[in-house]
Amino acid sequence: MILEKLSQCNIRVVLVDSDLATYPNRSAYDLVGIDNIAAGFEVTRHLLGNRARRIDFLCENYSAHTVAMRIMGYRLALQEAALPADVSWVHEGAIGDKAFINRILDCGATDIVCANDFTAMKLLSVCNQINRKVNVVGFDDNEYSALLGIPLTTYKQPFGDIAESAIFLLLNRIQFPDVAPRHLQLRGELIIRSSCGTLNASGISPAAIE
Repeated sequence: MILEKLSQCNIRVVLVDSDLATYPNRSAYDLVGIDNIAAGFEVTRHLLGNRARRIDFLCENYSAHTVAMRIMGYRLALQEAALPADVSWVHEGAIGDKAFINRILDCGATDIVCANDFTAMKLLSVCNQINRKVNVVGFDDNEYSALLGIPLTTYKQPFGDIAESAIFLLLNRIQFPDVAPRHLQLRGELIIRSSCGTLNASGISPAAIE
């Protein structure tokens, strides 16, 4: 394993975004990233604030460990709202597959939390092709997120702060090589755009109207 080889050569390592171990376990390396559970909770609670009563979660096959943590936060928000954290509302598959997306929407999905902005972008593209409407939120706030045909509501990762924190951890590890591994979790920011839908006069999210 590459990291083991680096350690054997006395080269210090800091992980960014995702750990090697599956949560709640921790690897032996310093780690910096956002609080993914809190992020999943916040974006889901935003959709709930738009009076959504069914919220699905969509991710690609073989997603990173961070996605599982976002799903945890999503489920916590549903539980807080006394809604069922239905396992059938979490979908993993090929986002570009029109039949796959149609099946999700045919089951009643109107509001979807996507694992990241790229997944959300592909979902919006497919929905446009098949003439279906859905409220969507993502994660990251990539450069294209505000430039899509429907600008994307997303959880902005503080990439600059993450980079600075990674350097801080690395310098600290070089100076104090024997201290216990540290995990810095930073807070991001919910960026609200039009993809999540807005309440009309009747208080119903547009995507919920056939």
